[in-house]
Amino acid sequence: VKSPDSILDGMQTAFVFEKIDMQRALGDLRSISDDCLLFLRNIEDVSLDILGQKRSFCCRRLSRDGANTLEIDTQGEMRQWEVYPGRGVEFAFSRSGGNRVPLRKEEALVHAFLPSTETTGLGIRINGDFTTDPSRTRIVLDDRTLGLVDDAAAKVLELMQRGLTDEDGKDLSCLALNIDAAAIAFMKPCFGTELIEALRARADGCFDQVALRPTWLNATDFRQVADAAGLEILPKQPTDEEDEALHQTMKT
Repeated sequence: VKSPDSILDGMQTAFVFEKIDMQRALGDLRSISDDCLLFLRNIEDVSLDILGQKRSFCCRRLSRDGANTLEIDTQGEMRQWEVYPGRGVEFAFSRSGGNRVPLRKEEALVHAFLPSTETTGLGIRINGDFTTDPSRTRIVLDDRTLGLVDDAAAKVLELMQRGLTDEDGKDLSCLALNIDAAAIAFMKPCFGTELIEALRARADGCFDQVALRPTWLNATDFRQVADAAGLEILPKQPTDEEDEALHQTMKT
C-alpha cells in the first residue's frame, strides 16, 4: 500500500491496517485519554488527528524528593499527579490545589504501563509489569502478577505508616479501600481483592500502637485516652465519608 508523502511526513514508523472496523477504530482512538502518559517515562507529547478532529496531550515531569511530579495538559485542561517508585511497582496520587486527593473507584486504575480496565481497590493508581490478556485490558493473576501485588502491598503499608504522622491525613485518605472488604470472600478474584488479601497478610503487627475511635466514644475523650495510653490515632479527616472509609480500611 502506497500512501501520499504528506501522510508520512516526519514519521519514522507507519502502520497500515486492512479490513478494519472503521467505526470501532475511531471509537478506540477517541477514547484515548491523557492518563496513557502517566507511567510512560520517555513520551512527552501525543497528537491525534482523527478525520480532522485533533487532540493533543503534553506531559511535563519534575523529579523531587524521590517522587515525580507530573503535569498533563490536554488542550488547556491541566491534571496533576505525583508518582512514587516502589520495588517493581509505581504509585500515582492525584493532586488538586497542591494536595493529594483520593480517586473515585472507577478512576483508580491498574496500569501495565498503559491503563487497564481493572481497579486497584484504593484511591490511587498502581503500575507494574503485570501479566495481561491479549487485549492488554485485563490483569492475569499468574505467579508474576501475584508477586508484584505482594510488592505493592508492602509499599502501601509503608506509605500508610508514614501517613499516620500526616496532620491532615491526606495520604491515608488516598489509601482507603473502595472495595467492600466484607464481601471479598464472595467476589471473583481480581487485582483489587488480591491486593487487599496481601495487605491483610502483611499488616499483622504493623499497627499495634494505632487506636481507632469506637462509635460510642466522642472524639475529645478518645484523644485524651489515647494520649494517656501512648497510642497513635488516625489524623482528623476533612469529611465524615472519608473518615468512615479510612476507619474501615484500618479495621480491615
